[in-house]
Amino acid sequence: MPSVQLHIKDHPEYAFTGNYSTTQANTEGTQPCSQFEIQKATQPVEAFQDLIQGDTVTFVSASGEAEEMVLSEETAAHIVFISRR
Repeated sequence: MPSVQLHIKDHPEYAFTGNYSTTQANTEGTQPCSQFEIQKATQPVEAFQDLIQGDTVTFVSASGEAEEMVLSEETAAHIVFISRR
């Protein structure tokens, strides 16, 4: 998984480096899925402290491309967001 840096839309002070991947649809009618995994130990994860599974966050890349993602999973070590395009 390639590492990318994204920030929260309207809150550029919260920037995160994490693993980003996209899986292609393998059946007709299925959409591609993107995943952004943030390692808690090295990131300002307090930005997500009030979120629950299913809440959305819009992340923006350095090139300005925005992507709305859903909080999918939170473990002791990681926070995982996914999106379906």
